[in-house]
Amino acid sequence: MRIILFVVLFIVAAFIGGIAFILFNLDAFVKEAVETVGTELTQTSVTLNETNIDPANGKASLSGLNIANPEGFETDHALALGLVSLKMDPTTVTGDVIVINEIVVDTPSVIYELGESGSNIDAIHENVMSFANKLQSQTSGSSGGETTSSSAETAPSQEASEGPKFIIENVYIRNVSTAVSLNVLGGKKLEAPSVDVHLTDIGKKEGGVLAAEAAIYIMDNLFKDVAASVTNSGAGKLIEDALGGVDLNNVEQQLQEQAGEVLGDDAIKDITKDAEGALKNLFGTGD
Repeated sequence: MRIILFVVLFIVAAFIGGIAFILFNLDAFVKEAVETVGTELTQTSVTLNETNIDPANGKASLSGLNIANPEGFETDHALALGLVSLKMDPTTVTGDVIVINEIVVDTPSVIYELGESGSNIDAIHENVMSFANKLQSQTSGSSGGETTSSSAETAPSQEASEGPKFIIENVYIRNVSTAVSLNVLGGKKLEAPSVDVHLTDIGKKEGGVLAAEAAIYIMDNLFKDVAASVTNSGAGKLIEDALGGVDLNNVEQQLQEQAGEVLGDDAIKDITKDAEGALKNLFGTGD
């Protein structure tokens, strides 16, 4: 009897110890999950400086969350979220569906970098939506049967495709600061009007969605609003003014006349290619 009692007590102690370990290291687990799934989602480097999780009181915060640029872009980052705060229903934290009352992101920074083939935001948005299609295919079971080696390489990870589901009642992204960058401006950034985003009842209709699915929905809406702000708010006119009223149909000739001796022919051709492609893409005058 004593041996049985000892074994039972040992199992209980081990179980409690395991829970304690998870709770004490919850911040580290969340940080790793955000960086792993975020990088997978955007196909760029996602880093998080610090987390502060208080499940007992239904509060959490993330600070220093940054999304780097895809290859081919040179600005410091695509998106810097700064401080993200969450309030959740603490009674749901250990359940299958966690209810988050609100997520607040205050004054995030977006650098909208334009290149010949589009913007960094467009590139990340395409990556996110591509990942969304793969995730939907995997979680819906539509890819039944054996998985091919090529699809296995690109399939969403276990961290992204499993785990608890979420209902998010409110997401507030306030005062999104957007700077427009173009190589031909020599590193100068032009400010576009700020954007506010308010999303409601994410996952409510479905009875809960995966964290990756919620992130896809939030990022999709944010990037669309940022792109609309840049293209429709007069930022294009600011770029034209910064370029000295450049004629999109005659960029190379104007640069040759104004700075040919300083820049040289090769540099002018590179700048012309960058300027024409980016500006036409921004103004919707491309092919």
